Amino acid sequence: MLNFKYPIIVLLSLLIACDKERDIIVEEIQIPDTVELIDANFKGTVVNTDQVALQNATVTISYDKYKLGTTNTDSEGHFQFTKAPTHETQSLLTFTKDGYSPNYFTQTFTNFGEYSVSPMLKQLVIYEPLTEVIPNLKVNEHLTITVPDGIVPTPSSLLEVQYLDFKIDDPRTLLPTQSFQGPLKFSHAYYVNISENGKSLAWNPNANIILHLDEQLTKKSNKEVWHFDERTSIWVKSTPLEQANGKSSMFINAPGYYAVVSNCDADTEAPVVYANASTILKTTQTQVLEVDAQFFDNASYDNCSEDLTFTVRKLIENCSSSNPFAPKLKICVADIAKTIDIELKVQDESGNFNTAILKVVVEDADCPNDQSAPVVIGIGSLTTSALTLGVNTIIGAITLNNGSFDNCTPTSEMKYEIRKVVDVCSTGPINWASSITLCAAERGTTFNVELKAIDKAGNFNTTFVPLTVLP
Repeated sequence: MLNFKYPIIVLLSLLIACDKERDIIVEEIQIPDTVELIDANFKGTVVNTDQVALQNATVTISYDKYKLGTTNTDSEGHFQFTKAPTHETQSLLTFTKDGYSPNYFTQTFTNFGEYSVSPMLKQLVIYEPLTEVIPNLKVNEHLTITVPDGIVPTPSSLLEVQYLDFKIDDPRTLLPTQSFQGPLKFSHAYYVNISENGKSLAWNPNANIILHLDEQLTKKSNKEVWHFDERTSIWVKSTPLEQANGKSSMFINAPGYYAVVSNCDADTEAPVVYANASTILKTTQTQVLEVDAQFFDNASYDNCSEDLTFTVRKLIENCSSSNPFAPKLKICVADIAKTIDIELKVQDESGNFNTAILKVVVEDADCPNDQSAPVVIGIGSLTTSALTLGVNTIIGAITLNNGSFDNCTPTSEMKYEIRKVVDVCSTGPINWASSITLCAAERGTTFNVELKAIDKAGNFNTTFVPLTVLP
């Protein structure tokens, strides 16, 4: 009998021990026996956005509302679960740490499967006591938040707000993408929570926290809003954005993550171009000035792209034989004292572009002490047959000008005078005037007239132009 007694006692002890262990597990997770769980193995490292390991971050495995297991990261940010009870399709790994927005991991799991996860946690943009009504708290330059009175019953609570821009932020800061419509590609995500002693507080069901998106953020956002449901481990549709006057509002009635899908996956909209109405540039007779195209911009924007490309060109090129769009505008001596039309081109990352025309006044940097005479250019010659018997012909000085210019005076403000070298029509002095008068005695002759170009400082230069009067 002794040979059987001890084995039976040992077996009973083992059965009792197993029963007690099973009771402890069931009591801890409080999960119904009808739910089938598998065993899975998880490991990984939790880091912040600077890739620095986070110690004492909490890692939790859950299913629906049931907690299946919890652990904390070590000094190197590592965590590990061995043979952790896991639901095959709806288990969720949650990664949390005070002062950071949470992150999650979920997929379809297999029995005894091995899973390596590398989540990233980002520090909260707002993490401060909620002591009163907040009408318009600035989250960033594009986003504000309104928290109504009575949203939670306790005054000693913390407001937690996060903003994720996936054009800038690492995708590992928010791992889940699955919805009932398939994977989603988010442009922005928002996390809002009110907590006390590390636990989320239930909100007043009749109150909403409101996120206010500016015009730029609204243009990038689809009206559909998605909310991450921690119980089902999937993104579900929430209240859509309400848009008015180019801006939008997101009404939030429960804590957690909310996200919008990008409007820019198939961007065909060109940027809106705002250029300076006119610009003054200064250079010298010996300098070739190069000006960045973006210098002429005046807050152009695009519905999707923040990184816009700026190029520029002259409509009429005085310095070379071609005028392609380029990142810089070249100003040479031939542009001085001219008002030139230039075209600014603004292009987004999808290749869409728009242009604007603006005027640029080019001045000589030495103009305050201008002692340089204009460059006077006359026409090669002039032939006239306008003389008739008894009628004199008047020739204006401007008629003989052919593109004279000055280093300081715009061409529209230049003055011109003219005189004959020899005047057979008069015995008086030969004076400068705005025009000359031809007489019958000059029929059938060719003679020189002198053209004078004068700048605003009084500097001048002259040239001779042959004038032929037909018989």
